[in-house]
Amino acid sequence: MRIELGCTMSYIKDNETIPFDKMRPSMIISAACKLAQHLHAGLDQLESETTATWRKVIEPLELLHDSFDRVTSVFELLARVNQTLEQTAAVGQGMELVRDFHRRLQQSRALYALLMRIRFGQNAWKEHSNEQLQALDNFLIKMNEGAVQLASNSTTLASFNRLDEEEIELKRKFVDNVHQGTAAFRLTLRDGEHLRGVPHSTLAAMAAAAQKHDMRYSTGSPGAIHPPISAPPLNGAAPTPEWGPWTVTFDPFVYESMMAYCPTRRLRQILFQSYENRASQEPWNNMPVVERLLLVRHDKARLYDLASYADLVGIRRMASPLKASDFLDEIKTPVTLAAVRTLLPIVQLMADSEARGEDVWGDAYVGPESLIDSGGRLTIGRDGEIVLQRRRKEAPYASNETSFTRPMATESPPKIDLRALHWVGIVLKNYTFAPTDCKGLLETVTAQLRPWDVAYWQRRLAFSKQSLVQHGVAPDEIRNYFTLSRVLSGAFGLLHRLWGIHVVESVRDKPPVWHPDVRHFQLFNGTNLLGSFFFDPFARPNKLSIPFTQTLAKRSKEPSPIGVRTPIVVVSTYIQNPEPGEPALLQIENVRNVFHELGHAIQILANQNSEVLITGTTTLPLDLTEMFGQFYELWATEECV
Repeated sequence: MRIELGCTMSYIKDNETIPFDKMRPSMIISAACKLAQHLHAGLDQLESETTATWRKVIEPLELLHDSFDRVTSVFELLARVNQTLEQTAAVGQGMELVRDFHRRLQQSRALYALLMRIRFGQNAWKEHSNEQLQALDNFLIKMNEGAVQLASNSTTLASFNRLDEEEIELKRKFVDNVHQGTAAFRLTLRDGEHLRGVPHSTLAAMAAAAQKHDMRYSTGSPGAIHPPISAPPLNGAAPTPEWGPWTVTFDPFVYESMMAYCPTRRLRQILFQSYENRASQEPWNNMPVVERLLLVRHDKARLYDLASYADLVGIRRMASPLKASDFLDEIKTPVTLAAVRTLLPIVQLMADSEARGEDVWGDAYVGPESLIDSGGRLTIGRDGEIVLQRRRKEAPYASNETSFTRPMATESPPKIDLRALHWVGIVLKNYTFAPTDCKGLLETVTAQLRPWDVAYWQRRLAFSKQSLVQHGVAPDEIRNYFTLSRVLSGAFGLLHRLWGIHVVESVRDKPPVWHPDVRHFQLFNGTNLLGSFFFDPFARPNKLSIPFTQTLAKRSKEPSPIGVRTPIVVVSTYIQNPEPGEPALLQIENVRNVFHELGHAIQILANQNSEVLITGTTTLPLDLTEMFGQFYELWATEECV
């Protein structure tokens, strides 16, 4: 079966490479039109079938479903790896064109009747394998979720379809608001004292962002490195990592680094609150979107006479909503205890620093009036500069990391009760407390701890103890040991040790890709090809900024005239792009992400089931889908790897 992707593009068919290098947004709509015509014609023929057999019904159904999956998965991938306005609009229109088929397929009473006759026929267990029966069961469940049971009442079905379409649009709007709000934020700093201790790579990224927006250095602005390693530039000079100016964005590298290294608490607060509220202010306000989404989902559940949306979507999960709620209640106490125990060493370090006169609580600076100490909503300009006024003169103090001048805190009583800290540490080792009591215990130690404190002081604690004592290396330097090539070598070597699988990179026979950074690998068990995957490792401005794994083609024996079609997967991570000629260096979180996503890929590629309707992770309970990724991630920090 061949599905044409636009008038100027080659065909996507079994075992043929996908022409990613030729794809353009304008081709998506053309491809969607052709696909929709093909799918509706196929479903017309299928609904007119009167003989309920596997060959007459299921095999044509698999072909239709496979065609839909293969082409729409390409659409979805293009929207993730190139989030431009043109691409997003084209994918949205394309998906809208083919969505009618998917809804019609799930609500087809004629098809449902045929499937029920096959599944519950007198000789079903004799004529069909367990895998085939599982495929039938899974598809029938999906049809029930898609409202086939409501199809007998045209009014109810119309209401469901209206709500379903609105839910799709609300989810699209939610994601778009987050994306736009994240991309729009920019905050320029000129006082380098707020950045002393921030890694050079972060300073360079922020200076590059300032350069991109045509910012210039102002004479007299303090540098970010003390003592300075170069002379201040001339007034109006281009931004530099040492002298700035620096533009903070919500790029994951910049934001996470600033929260972990920025020494000025007020600035961390501004960044944290702005990040948390980036999609809760106009023109990207998600508050009404979420409120409406809750109502729409509740109304959909009521059409099924169910109490909640959780009951509706819980059909394909192992745990019912009630069991899931009970489990959360069960783990709440031990999790809260563990959280407080984890915070106590951090609070102890804060107390030690407070005793040395360090500005632990941000009292040395006066921030904008819009700052809210309680951590409530913060409103600041998304494209401006900020100046934090100093309250007191500077005085030097010794730091575990380096020595430089930092403002002293105002004269005020200590905000951490050391006696309470000692007592709480003892009682938590010997007793169990309810979550509310744990919170009360922490507040007796200090009522000032905020979310924007944790990452910074947790990193300081790791610097002062764990890495230096155990490994003789600072956390900042760990990334120098994790080059991308070494991480992949460890991950692929582990596959061979665990299951005898080996990975081969396609070099001369590399298929077309959507970006030059994308690599292609094949998985073999001996000489048997299990499947292949594209690896898109690096961050780009218009690429989805979270790691993901996506199936492009499922394993199948039905559509292919030359044998079983092997699966194709995409693994995408968001690793900082290295300078030309330099190796890519990974933070420990990047290493975990690589292992996690490879775990998902292996789960799909190693599955030998070739029934299209159940291959890969299709029938996996939704609350189990993360299991293998998490399992493989656990190996990332094992010494043997």
